[in-house]
Amino acid sequence: MPPSHFCGSKSALNSRLGILLLFGSTPALALQTELQLGYAPYGEVRYRSFGKNSQRLSQYKNYNQNKSLRARLLLSWEEEKSLELRLLESGRSFATERVGDYQTDQMSQSMENLSLLYSQPLAEWPLRWLAGVQWIKEQWERTRFIVQGNSVDSALDLSSEGKPQGGLREELSNLGLPLGARMRWGRTFFLEGEALWGFLLDPSDIFLGSAPYSGFSYDLEIALGWESPKWRISLGALRHFHHMASPASSEGKKLEGGTLAPEGVWVAWPENETLFQGILLQAAYRF
Repeated sequence: MPPSHFCGSKSALNSRLGILLLFGSTPALALQTELQLGYAPYGEVRYRSFGKNSQRLSQYKNYNQNKSLRARLLLSWEEEKSLELRLLESGRSFATERVGDYQTDQMSQSMENLSLLYSQPLAEWPLRWLAGVQWIKEQWERTRFIVQGNSVDSALDLSSEGKPQGGLREELSNLGLPLGARMRWGRTFFLEGEALWGFLLDPSDIFLGSAPYSGFSYDLEIALGWESPKWRISLGALRHFHHMASPASSEGKKLEGGTLAPEGVWVAWPENETLFQGILLQAAYRF
């Protein structure tokens, strides 16, 4: 074989080997998926309102929120960078709401908190920072109204059993921008904690020409658990709080209650605070 032909073949072979080595040495992006489900065997909700009339503000406590659920879908890659989708949904049981000494009713308060968060480790600390967006939706359903000792259900088109025909419902939704951190100690057996704080915005205010800032929220969580290569089980406590403004007037929103409620029936206020806290049992599986 002529030397020139041999050298040309060797050069082509080296080029092919170089290409294979180049692409072969590039690591594939390793993705890991984790699904976590949580249940609150004990939970409670506390709600209060703020308005111009201090004698007509709402106070509400419900210690029977054990239908609350928590779900999390986690996608991680490249040295523990992660993107996670979370959903926290509180229960829908009824408890007594008191509006000063003027009105009582049975109220069910439900909340959905949907979050999309990005996180990655911070330096050499056992710490991760988190940032993202969230959507908080709150719904109040009221029935069995008693105003100064008189039932006003008939004036509000409620049945005699106090069950709404379509419901006396008020809703409020806000967009949030949370930022926080998570710390963890241990491997097989671990202790971890997380704190998030965020601004709340009402996008509809932008179209009305007013400032979109509506309030703030925070989330605190601590858990003790056990982990294997595929499974993670933990028991902990969760606390969520938010303060949101609503479109109601400075005094609040009232419905016509007939002659038995000449002042009206209170159903909404300009400022609202909700606290949810409970015991959280969680299980996660890695795919």
